[in-house]
Amino acid sequence: MTESDRQADRSSLTARLHKLFQDVSRHLQSASTDEKRRLLTFLENWEKKQERRKHQRKPCSIPVTSSTKDFLSRDTIRDISPGGAFLETPEPLSLGDQITLMLSPPGSGELIDCTGRVAWTPPRGVGIQFTSTPSKAWEKILASP
Repeated sequence: MTESDRQADRSSLTARLHKLFQDVSRHLQSASTDEKRRLLTFLENWEKKQERRKHQRKPCSIPVTSSTKDFLSRDTIRDISPGGAFLETPEPLSLGDQITLMLSPPGSGELIDCTGRVAWTPPRGVGIQFTSTPSKAWEKILASP
């Protein structure tokens, strides 16, 4: 993905989020107390999840082969840190599932193998908390553009 593609993607995401916030604001005026509570709970849980991270995530687009006891799939890591990653995948995974990722840092021919567990299951992917990572290899990934 080129820098101009990344900028266009960020602009598109910002525009979509802005529209969504406007729609939610309009909806809240007529929402029931129960709907407002559910939305508030969701947002508070999301905020807590952000605070729990030990490391800042780095946006990326890294092809990866992921596998569990039930499948083998070609997916994409969309953000990464020493502690975890967001894996864009169509595979139905559950909280706690063990997963193995095989990837190559951009610009490197080296193949990295690491393991993790599914810690979050938002739409279009999963949040992975790493349980093993070779530290030297991660330095290469996190240093790449």
